Amino acid sequence: MTLKTALDQVFQTEDNQLLDDDVINGRMFEIIRRLSSDEAYALIDEAVQYLLNAQDSNVIYHTIQLISSLYGISGTTELTELFEARQSYIDRYVERYGDKACNDALKMLKRDLNIAKI
Repeated sequence: MTLKTALDQVFQTEDNQLLDDDVINGRMFEIIRRLSSDEAYALIDEAVQYLLNAQDSNVIYHTIQLISSLYGISGTTELTELFEARQSYIDRYVERYGDKACNDALKMLKRDLNIAKI
């Protein structure tokens, strides 16, 4: 199963309604709980791509949180090729489609990765 398929399942119910945060967080945990550091790092670009296709602020927020978790599990702040190449676009995308919580989550992720603007 691809990460996209797993995330599609995280965010949707049978009647295509979005779930509450507790259910989403539980499902996200099921995706990441057994990942090795290498596996987590390898999934970051897929999560970034998923982020850049989301237009719902709740999905954007939780995908940023997932990216943060994947970096945490990987044990590195080394940016993936896609994340590094698309940093400015990610900023603009989250600004356009996200809400305050999304922007705050992105700022925190960037701070954790030592790429926050001062």
